[in-house]
Amino acid sequence: MSSSAGGPAGGGGGGVPEPAISFDEQSRIRLLDVDTARHAEELGREARDFAARVREFTGTVGAILQSLAAEAAVVEAAKARAVGQRNLAAAEAETRRARAREAAAAVDDKLAQLARVTAEADSLARMEAAQRDTIERLSSSELPRSW
Repeated sequence: MSSSAGGPAGGGGGGVPEPAISFDEQSRIRLLDVDTARHAEELGREARDFAARVREFTGTVGAILQSLAAEAAVVEAAKARAVGQRNLAAAEAETRRARAREAAAAVDDKLAQLARVTAEADSLARMEAAQRDTIERLSSSELPRSW
């Protein structure tokens, strides 16, 4: 048969080169020339090294992410405690104001009660004085004993 581009005769010039069969130092058959085979092996080693470094990097990133997640949990817990403390402080202030209002109302009630009791005591004292005066007048005038 006639040769075509990329065929066994290699006459086309622009096609895929024919594999070169050769023997290496250990008498193994090789389809690639020695330089290309070495370059391929070196490239394979570099790819394996790169893959190992990527796995190591991935592990490091995972560890950092775990650490950051743990720190975020600690920060969120502290934030929740701070919000709780702020709410307690606000509630305590409101509780104190309510107690102050209750105490003021109790004082007002006691003052009103004191005013009522004082007025009642004054009224009773006047009534007692009037009764004593009546008793004194009646005692000083002689009443017949027939009563």
